[in-house]
Amino acid sequence: MIKNLDLMVLAKLRENSRQRLTLMSKNTSIPITTLYMKIKYFEDSLIKKHTSLLDFGKLGYNTRAMIIFRVKKDMKSKLSEFLGHHRNVNNMYKINNGFDFMTEVIFKEVRDVESFVETAETDFGVSKSIVHYVVDDVRREDFLSNSDYLKITAPLS
Repeated sequence: MIKNLDLMVLAKLRENSRQRLTLMSKNTSIPITTLYMKIKYFEDSLIKKHTSLLDFGKLGYNTRAMIIFRVKKDMKSKLSEFLGHHRNVNNMYKINNGFDFMTEVIFKEVRDVESFVETAETDFGVSKSIVHYVVDDVRREDFLSNSDYLKITAPLS
C-alpha cells in the first residue's frame, strides 16, 4: 500500500520534476536522503518515463486530433503496428465499447489528419473511424500533480 508520504513526493515530482532536492526537502520537511532514496525507488518501480510537455503549435504543428478506430479482426495487429510506428501518433490506446484503438495525433494541417485516416481505412481494414479535433487543452497531465490533492483524498495510511 502506498503511503501519504510517498504520494506527497510523487505529487511534488509531477508538479516540478526539475526541482532541487534541497528545495523539495524544505517544502515537505522530508530529509534529502529520504527524498533521494524514494525517488530512486520510484524510478525503478513507478515512474514510466521522464518527458517534457511541448507546445506543438509553436513548432508549427497546429492540428491535434483524437481518433477512434474500429477495425476488422484480422487486421488489428497490422493497424496496431501502423499506429505504433507512425511518427505523428503521440498517444495510442487499446479501447472497448465497439472500437479497438484511440490515438492522439499531431499534424501541421487538417488535410494531413484526413490523409492519415484515409490511409488507415484503405490499407488497414478500418471499418469506422471518428475524428475529434482538439481545440484547446483545458486540463492536461494534472492528476496527482499538486500536493494539495492529498488533502482532499481519503487517507491511505
